[in-house]
Amino acid sequence: MPSTGQDPLALPGFTTLPRPVWLRAFDMPAGHSVEPHSHPWGQLMYAASGVLEASTEQHACLIPPRRAMWLPAGVSHSVRARTAVVFRSFYLAPEIAAGLGPCRVVEISPLLDNLIQRASEFASDYPDEGPQARLMQVLVDELHNAPDSGLDLPLPRDARLRRVTDHLQEHPGERLGIEDWAQRVGASRRTLARLFRDETGLSFRQWRERVRLLAALPKLERGEAVTLIAGELGYESTSAFIELFQRQLGTSPGALARQMRGNE
Repeated sequence: MPSTGQDPLALPGFTTLPRPVWLRAFDMPAGHSVEPHSHPWGQLMYAASGVLEASTEQHACLIPPRRAMWLPAGVSHSVRARTAVVFRSFYLAPEIAAGLGPCRVVEISPLLDNLIQRASEFASDYPDEGPQARLMQVLVDELHNAPDSGLDLPLPRDARLRRVTDHLQEHPGERLGIEDWAQRVGASRRTLARLFRDETGLSFRQWRERVRLLAALPKLERGEAVTLIAGELGYESTSAFIELFQRQLGTSPGALARQMRGNE
């Protein structure tokens, strides 16, 4: 949106949205961070280019290009730009956001990307009726259809489970199986497996795969070799890593690395 004369990096000071769908568009320098905060409207955070890091009490995620994070109203969250980011943030009034569900990272289709780029040209006080308002409604409709990207990491609350997940976040290449972890935290294998399902919605294996994928993104962003990344993250072969990456994210490690570096 055109400049309003206010610091674009500052959080908005109003308590009611000027429009049911309101967009902030600005460039975010590498390393810029926003402390935990919440607001009474939903938010879609999108990096047109660059990589964002975001977290809530129950989720941690990286947001590469062509993905976005959806945050319902009232959810406390923090944000950090891992690289220089062309940032787009949509605020949605509660009646508009109904049905968009809990926190998640979604894929942005070429159509939705085009709608976002077009909307970023609108004035902040665009007319309530007319072509611009209709485009915003189409954008919201497309957001309802956006599939999950698998790039968010659900975080558990159980202390035993947190011992496992905290370690794997620090050491994503760890190869210990669930039986080994059950012994370490003083729980049965069945109990630990149930806790993973109940508190994260994922099995132990699925959660570990996801934390490894998220750990791979900064390495790809830095230009590290795929072969080295696969070994560091505990994969038995480079091909196994590439196959999982392709299956989970719908693209190859090399292609996503080029997107993150702005070369595609």
